[in-house]
Amino acid sequence: MLKALIAVQLRASFSMLFQIGSRGKKSTPVKKILVGLLVVYIVGVLGISTGFYFKMLLDGLKPAGLDWLYFAIAGITAFVLGFIGSVYMAQSALFAAKDNETLLSMPIPSHLILLSRTCTLYLLTFLFQAVILVPALVVWLIYQPFSLGMLVMFTLCALLLPFLVLVLSFLLGWLLSQISQRVRFKNLLIILFSLAFLAAYFILYSRLMSELANLLQRGSEIAAAVRRVFVPAYHMGIAITRQSAISLLVFAAFCLIPFGLVMLVIASNYNKVLTTVRGGPKVLYKGGGIRQGSLMGALTKKELRRFFSSPIYMLNSAITLVMMLGGAIYLLFNSKIITDLTTQMAMPSQLIGLVIVLAIALMSASVTMSSCAISLEGKQFWIIQTLPVSALQSLLAKAAAHVIICFPPIVITGIIMGFVFQFNAFYCVMSILLPLCTALFFALFGLLINLHFPKMSWQSETEVVKQSMSAFLAMFLGMTLMAGLGILYIAKLAEYIKPEAYLMMITGFFLILSGLIYLYFRAKAEGMYLRLSEAKK
Repeated sequence: MLKALIAVQLRASFSMLFQIGSRGKKSTPVKKILVGLLVVYIVGVLGISTGFYFKMLLDGLKPAGLDWLYFAIAGITAFVLGFIGSVYMAQSALFAAKDNETLLSMPIPSHLILLSRTCTLYLLTFLFQAVILVPALVVWLIYQPFSLGMLVMFTLCALLLPFLVLVLSFLLGWLLSQISQRVRFKNLLIILFSLAFLAAYFILYSRLMSELANLLQRGSEIAAAVRRVFVPAYHMGIAITRQSAISLLVFAAFCLIPFGLVMLVIASNYNKVLTTVRGGPKVLYKGGGIRQGSLMGALTKKELRRFFSSPIYMLNSAITLVMMLGGAIYLLFNSKIITDLTTQMAMPSQLIGLVIVLAIALMSASVTMSSCAISLEGKQFWIIQTLPVSALQSLLAKAAAHVIICFPPIVITGIIMGFVFQFNAFYCVMSILLPLCTALFFALFGLLINLHFPKMSWQSETEVVKQSMSAFLAMFLGMTLMAGLGILYIAKLAEYIKPEAYLMMITGFFLILSGLIYLYFRAKAEGMYLRLSEAKK
């Protein structure tokens, strides 16, 4: 039974690679090849860039006799990446999955449900960490003599490390679950808590990375700090480089004992957690006049309510807006950084405005709200079919909600950037206009992707927001396109086209593409909605 539960969880997690949404149809060979090439490309880029980083570390640490610190740093980095990748999945997968009632109605013990979900989270966390650990191992094997004992120790440590990540992810997931059950304004509090936690985590980690940048000059000092503060990482490095069984046992104890205690606590109350249903706060109705609104207004408000009712949806699809706004406010009070950065980069003044405008546009292109909007309808998609609205109206409402969410952060960021960099009138306008046109295009483009890669059958919203093909493609293509436009101008077009003209060309480019997608929706939306509806029957 456990094997069957794990298989179901894994199929749900990796279905974006093997089938198109909820239609249950296998991908064609061409689509499989394209998806495979895309995955290979992304993994290759990450692996090569990470490999260069570890090559520099190895060159600096090995001559100083600090080879253990090499793997300690790899472990710390993998821990951070694994935590970022699993922290939001833990809360929804363990405590708020949509299939809880279905599983509990079957003769399945609650501890098996918990164990199957834990195994799935372990595997996903392991894959996140492999992005760091595999390049670190490859670099070591290329430039150091091969040792079977070292390889065995590395493999054991790599298998143990996810347990340490899951401890922190489970605790945070449990805390978020408790908050969501007991607090009236739970969504706001969960978002604020999550942002504060991640901000503190990134600040601590960035300080650590800034210290690690001085490894070549202060290797022994940093090694002593890691040995004193990051004890598990120290023993992981010693176990791998010295093949120390004692250090391996100590590292295993750090990973397995806290994990076992957390699992015992969760398992003892897991059935209660799954079956507890708390009512929402009572609201006293106050009579009053009722105003009739427009149809599009009602549909857009529905999409906005859906967005603000799901912390997972908000944090994963629009976190770049928070980062963009936070970065702008930070620069507003630390303008000296701008002077130092432009001086070090020796960037021509005429390019500064273009780079800043494109950077804001890139952040707005990273919002994936619309790419999940159709899939999140899930089993309630039939409701749209019963409403007196067309498929085109439904899609435009989802796009409108996407643009509305992006509008305030873009405008505020554009105003701050114009003040900080003392832009002229043209760049002040373009720092708002181009990102808004970018948001409009990617709102429509995200819906287009979601129509072709829907994921209507899901147990947790995390599957749609973090693991669906549509969200993945929207994020990847958005960032790639905007970065490519910037690189194209600086590398090839700067000599022939003025920055102002190039920004206007990009703005027109996105407006034209948005119009073409709109025309496509007018012609095809009804048929595509009908196919989605039939697939749900």
